[in-house]
Amino acid sequence: HTSLLALTECLKYGTTTIVDPGTTRNPDVCIRAYEESGARVIIGASVTDRPNDIGVPLIGLEEAERLMESTVKDFDGALDGRVRAWTMPADVSSSSKELMQAAKRIADENGTRMTVHCMNSRGSVQESLDTYGRRPIKWLEDIGVLGPNVLLAHVVGLDDSEVECVARTDTKMAMCPTAAVKEAAGTSSRGRLPEMIERGVTVGLGTDSPNNSSVAEVMRSMYLAAVLYKDGRESTSMVPAEKALEMATVDGARAIGLELEIGSLEVGKKADIVLFDTRRPEWRTLFNPVNSLVYSADGRSVHTVIVDGRVVVEGQKPTFVDEWALMEKLQAIGSDMLERTGTHFPQSWPVV
Repeated sequence: HTSLLALTECLKYGTTTIVDPGTTRNPDVCIRAYEESGARVIIGASVTDRPNDIGVPLIGLEEAERLMESTVKDFDGALDGRVRAWTMPADVSSSSKELMQAAKRIADENGTRMTVHCMNSRGSVQESLDTYGRRPIKWLEDIGVLGPNVLLAHVVGLDDSEVECVARTDTKMAMCPTAAVKEAAGTSSRGRLPEMIERGVTVGLGTDSPNNSSVAEVMRSMYLAAVLYKDGRESTSMVPAEKALEMATVDGARAIGLELEIGSLEVGKKADIVLFDTRRPEWRTLFNPVNSLVYSADGRSVHTVIVDGRVVVEGQKPTFVDEWALMEKLQAIGSDMLERTGTHFPQSWPVV
């Protein structure tokens, strides 16, 4: 149910394809939600063999390898190719050299891809320097874990040498500005998105999970990508609206290796289409559609969503589920869980 609601939110606000970086614990169950929703989903087993504070269970190297490989073999290509499976070590700072190399090897041998969180926070950079004598992304290159089939997530605190490193290896990037600004990651002051764009690095957009960014709407990330660096660099030339739109579409498809199938409307590609209702006040006056889309609109103006020719949202309503009934069910489940566990969320204000 939670997976179905998350996919409903994504689709309703114009996202047809998601990368779930290992947080799906039971893909054999969740695949029903993938089938019902019609979304494109990339999944994998999130594994780590070092102590961590990100909530991923610590397991041994051999078990991590077995879990990654079995997930790839069981789910890659499922649902007529709408489901892909990658290797997904949880985080660079919580993965050993051997685990990272195993993830890359399994991805290479199975013709699939690999993703890993690499925020490059000040703490993680210093830890890498203390442990390996190199910054995290340089360390990944040195151990052979970069390349065209690798997607690094977040990548806020790169330095110029690391930008050159990812450009040289054609490693792909996924930035999640909605999560970065909520978590005070310093993306507008330390982020190197303009430099990555200038060097031709492929950068797609994400949001991170709702517990980190509170939203699953990529259009908000598109807006933030277009405005954060203008403010941070005090220059309106940074990340034009057209580039932000590309990051949300064709560059995003390229970042996940699906540029031959989706990301743009071209003969021979899949029919993944998002239609917007421009007869809304936020779109008017309408003289520059790209500017209106990036700077003014948001997911509320999505009218119709088509995935592989199937209409999954029409008239701003999902066609595959009773949305309100699903939300009521999940609210009841959540309330029951809080009551059973004695969990409370303190409020700064009295809220009735």
